[in-house]
Amino acid sequence: MSNLVALRPLIDDLDNQLVGLFYQREGLIMAIGSIKKVSNLTLQDEHREFELLQRITGLASRCKLDLNFVNKFYQHLMSHAVSKQKSSKVTMSLHSSIELLRNEIDTIDNQIITILTQRFEVTKQVGLYKAQKNLPATDLTREAKQFAKFQKMAIRYKLDVDFVCQAFRIIIDQVVMSHKQIRLLYSS
Repeated sequence: MSNLVALRPLIDDLDNQLVGLFYQREGLIMAIGSIKKVSNLTLQDEHREFELLQRITGLASRCKLDLNFVNKFYQHLMSHAVSKQKSSKVTMSLHSSIELLRNEIDTIDNQIITILTQRFEVTKQVGLYKAQKNLPATDLTREAKQFAKFQKMAIRYKLDVDFVCQAFRIIIDQVVMSHKQIRLLYSS
């Protein structure tokens, strides 16, 4: 598939899946925050964050994702998680353990990396198409429509709009950088 009209719905579907995973992940994060507050545990667990980044970068490396991108993306997710836990209220029964909830988050993170890998494969095809047709790497009209869609999805899932838009800003910045690299390779 080398046609933008055919590729863009694939990207839109992957974006919808990502926002759904953000929603699931946030619910688990809030549950962990409640457990931590009731148990008088610190909200930020640097050891857990280190282990998470090690695991995620290992998976991302196997998926051939840019590790600087993945690190920046997950720093954003973890910062948001701590912020949400700080503002959370204890509203749940504590039947789940932190470890069980973290295992669920790990599963979601694996899905996020898989979807990001698929998304970058599709956007690579878009980059090749743009290079062949001598189109710019950035399409500001498309970006504006995308960010309007991201805002609507965030509202629909009751997620922080700034969090979702910043997550996609990180993704799109990586896509644009990739498109520029593809153009350089294609033109040489």
